[in-house]
Amino acid sequence: MYIYDTETFEKIRSLEQGYIIRFDSNFEIVIAIKTDIALLTNLINGCPFHFLINKKNSYTSLIIEDNKESPFYITAKDFSKTNSDFKNFENIIIDLLKSEKITVNYFNDSNFQLFTTELNKNNDFQNFINWVNSNNENEYQIEIKNIAFTGKKDIIFLDLIENNKWGNNGINGKPYYKFSDYLGDGKHGYNQEHNLRSVFSKYFIPNEELFYSIKKVNNLELTDFTIIYKKAILLIESKYTLSSKQNKFNDAIVKSIQQLNNAENILRNELQQIKELEIKEKIKNFQIILKICVFNDDGRNLENAFKNVKNNFDKRILPIFISVYTLKQTLSFLQLNTKKNYKVNIIENLLKLTYENREREIIVIDEMDIENGIITLL
Repeated sequence: MYIYDTETFEKIRSLEQGYIIRFDSNFEIVIAIKTDIALLTNLINGCPFHFLINKKNSYTSLIIEDNKESPFYITAKDFSKTNSDFKNFENIIIDLLKSEKITVNYFNDSNFQLFTTELNKNNDFQNFINWVNSNNENEYQIEIKNIAFTGKKDIIFLDLIENNKWGNNGINGKPYYKFSDYLGDGKHGYNQEHNLRSVFSKYFIPNEELFYSIKKVNNLELTDFTIIYKKAILLIESKYTLSSKQNKFNDAIVKSIQQLNNAENILRNELQQIKELEIKEKIKNFQIILKICVFNDDGRNLENAFKNVKNNFDKRILPIFISVYTLKQTLSFLQLNTKKNYKVNIIENLLKLTYENREREIIVIDEMDIENGIITLL
């Protein structure tokens, strides 16, 4: 595990998603990458990534090639001062170009440092100089030689404060978190649930407004997450598919629809099926139920991905569909740009979205512009 100074770690904690490039005490390059669990899993398994720099601006983009046709990217700047010899580039980017080795740390949404590794890269500084002095392409690619973490031991995280906050209701019933416990098919979904629980708890109070895995009297789960705020209830299912095959995605989405509709029916008509009396009391006077399915977006064509759902289900019973990445952007924007109670703002915006698009066959949030808050639907 790499030990960060307090200031840098707080910056990592404040990130919804992104990366930070820093010098360590020996002036070596250290990169922290914080993103959703699907991308982290790909990176830890050796997924290629690189950086892009541009002649026309000082931004640096991290490109994660989880999907060759639609790679994931994050753009950032202001890691260090501007270099005196190369006016459009920061000092740390020049040192990154010159370096042959870098340290990379991977963080999840709970700010757990899952893995630390040292990666090789070519010292391509002369190629960079040639590019700067040429009239060729505006963008220059900094290649990183990523490797898989095969056989390396990961860290066990035991967070007593977090456990207490959730009433010792741990992910998959465990009081600790270990990334590799949830890599196998059938268990991988718990990794995403762990991340999403950390995301939602930034906006709603655990075990007062936000509930994880509410149980029915038969000890089966109602939904992955339930948010109860004033007179509104948000029922949320998390779906994480490892396979890129369309039928696997279809199966996961269909299961989420069935689970959410069953949960809604219980809340409306069979409240006696809820096991905990405290939950029943909170739920009984609700006026609104919203259903949300959160899925991992691996760069697949969402129009094709949701065609089966659109063609085979009555639109009136379908939830809102949103990717983990877009969900985090949306929640963050609504919190930062609200002049009133942001919790009310989140629910009101979801209600407005549902009402204004009630004639659509399906509501899939494709992206959210973090600059202006404009939401694009499929």
